[in-house]
Amino acid sequence: MTADSAIRPVVRALIPRIRLTGAPPGSLTFETGAVQLGARVCWAARLAEFELVEIFNVTRGIAATAHVRYGPEGEAMIARSAAAFMQPGDALHISAYAWVGPADLAGRTSTIVHLDEGNRVIEVREVRARMAILDPASFPQPPSIELISM
Repeated sequence: MTADSAIRPVVRALIPRIRLTGAPPGSLTFETGAVQLGARVCWAARLAEFELVEIFNVTRGIAATAHVRYGPEGEAMIARSAAAFMQPGDALHISAYAWVGPADLAGRTSTIVHLDEGNRVIEVREVRARMAILDPASFPQPPSIELISM
């Protein structure tokens, strides 16, 4: 398989700087390995319930993976297993990925959902991906090196 024919993981949706609001008390509706987000945020980011996402804690510099569960609006709660490393008020980046083939890579879009301090949607952007095509002929030739014997 060549690099041009590889299927690549790309960011499909990004929720930057969502604020962690807490870790809910243990219950049957909120299982280990889950992140609970408001349904409106999930709708804006096109996140399905039980979809796997990556969570990067900007405040503490740690990352975790979790599956999405729908919860109350304005909430961003993480299961107690990951909550041991995170505190309410921490800024999180939540990313969802898609595996994309070469035919779909150029010109595809990613969704970025911006939130206010209360984790409410204030802006949804669709960003078109660009491919950097490097043509070796466009690079200048390296300078010639003359060897001088001593």
